[in-house]
Amino acid sequence: MAQCHYHPESRASASCAHCRQQICDRCRLNGAVGRCMNCHSQAAKGGGDAAGKPKRLFCTNHDGVPVDRRCKSCNKPHCPACLNGAQHCFRCALEPRARGTGSLARRGTGKLTGATGALQAMEDMARPLPPAVRAGLAAAGALVVVVVLLVGYVKVKAALTPPPPPPPYTGVAKVAFSQPTGARPLSGNQVIKLSVAAPQHLSYVELSVDGKHWERFTRPPFQTEWPTPIVKNGRHVLEAKAVYRGGKRVALARRVCVTRNRFTAR
Repeated sequence: MAQCHYHPESRASASCAHCRQQICDRCRLNGAVGRCMNCHSQAAKGGGDAAGKPKRLFCTNHDGVPVDRRCKSCNKPHCPACLNGAQHCFRCALEPRARGTGSLARRGTGKLTGATGALQAMEDMARPLPPAVRAGLAAAGALVVVVVLLVGYVKVKAALTPPPPPPPYTGVAKVAFSQPTGARPLSGNQVIKLSVAAPQHLSYVELSVDGKHWERFTRPPFQTEWPTPIVKNGRHVLEAKAVYRGGKRVALARRVCVTRNRFTAR
């Protein structure tokens, strides 16, 4: 069975007596009486059929939607969605002859809503701007570009410019050994702990064992481990040198320790 010409989702149950198009039961129940909706709409303009029954009109844009009003300009039947409360369809309301004369407000309600408002907005967007408006937009765009470039230049310059060095420290400079005390022989792993005055102004603390570099500290805590088995048993000298900001203040500390381990490095 063929499909309906106007409703492809439905199967056809008859054919139009005039154009021979296949139509379904829905078309027949809408008052077509053996005709398709196109032929029925054309016949409705005559005022009735041979039996004298009134004919139903269908929307020009929406097939199968019954209507009872026509556009005042094109005299085509339209549903309420197309007329949108006006006396003219949205196509006739947007004709060029109606622009600039005020006829649009007299023909309908004067409100551009729905499809009418969308078409009007699209045409207004496609219309070229006046020269004065274009010049103003160009000047505003150039001003925005200049402002962005200036802000970027200031930020880049601030990021690349190094900060000024802090003033040299001139206060109290002191460093001392908290551990080990040196009162007894040391064995195994020992903790070396230093106490430094004004650590917030410190540049670094250098720790050496027997004149050789051991570790450098730049912030608290100033402590490290010293495995005594790696050195020979006997007397060893620990030295700490604290250098403060600017290099003008330097503090020194010295501690003599004796190591005694069963197994030592040779």
